[in-house]
Amino acid sequence: MFKGTKTLVNDFGSIADILVDRVGCFLFQLPPSYRHTKIRLNNIVSQLDPARRNVMEFRLWWNEEVYGAFREARIIFCSCSGLRLPDVLIRTAVKYADEVYVRLHGPKRWPRHDPKE
Repeated sequence: MFKGTKTLVNDFGSIADILVDRVGCFLFQLPPSYRHTKIRLNNIVSQLDPARRNVMEFRLWWNEEVYGAFREARIIFCSCSGLRLPDVLIRTAVKYADEVYVRLHGPKRWPRHDPKE
């Protein structure tokens, strides 16, 4: 994930430009199995176009190293409610007037998804 994807991400953004002012941001969701490493963090930051409003949602990447890298790259960290997640709003994208992005999954359990449906 996020290795050699810069062209794909930029192409997707170019296609989305057709929507002009109707696009708020691009939300990238990564599965809980995608564990934090410095290399993975650097891959993500280097693949995203800083001119776009990029939002990253993780389940296990809640740490100062990620917040700092996102602040520097102007990437919005998605604060989300969920089982065993911090109950805080993380602000990383000061370029966007102190915006935060929040996903309300619920603090008691994760939503169920059946891939067969």
